[in-house]
Amino acid sequence: MKKLNVFGIVIVALGAIEALLSLVVLPFCHSAGEVVMRCNSSSHVDVLLGLVVVAVGAVFVLEPKARGILSYVTALLGLAIALVPNLIVGVCANGHMHCSEIAAPALVVVGVAIALAGFASDVIPEFWNEIRNDVETV
Repeated sequence: MKKLNVFGIVIVALGAIEALLSLVVLPFCHSAGEVVMRCNSSSHVDVLLGLVVVAVGAVFVLEPKARGILSYVTALLGLAIALVPNLIVGVCANGHMHCSEIAAPALVVVGVAIALAGFASDVIPEFWNEIRNDVETV
């Protein structure tokens, strides 16, 4: 049981890190008057997805019966976070801008980490239970 709570805490932490990276740390372009930059929109979408990951992680900790589906929801959210800066919304077309060089790769790494944490939160406990059952039957 405690091992599953650790996964929930890791998911909450990764979601918070992702939201803070998008909101505060990473260099994204800002809107210039009426022109809305794609990287600015990408940043806002990633902040929203990061907050959703935090909420899913909190429910993961608080509601043990929903952990199976929440694991896969987290994995899908992580993949969405990784795809936002490259495929879904995108960043500046100029490859030398900070959002293209720094922000997009960082968000992809955090998104993949969230996806792996979500997937691991379902696979590792199942694998651990199989090993424990095999040892008990011997």
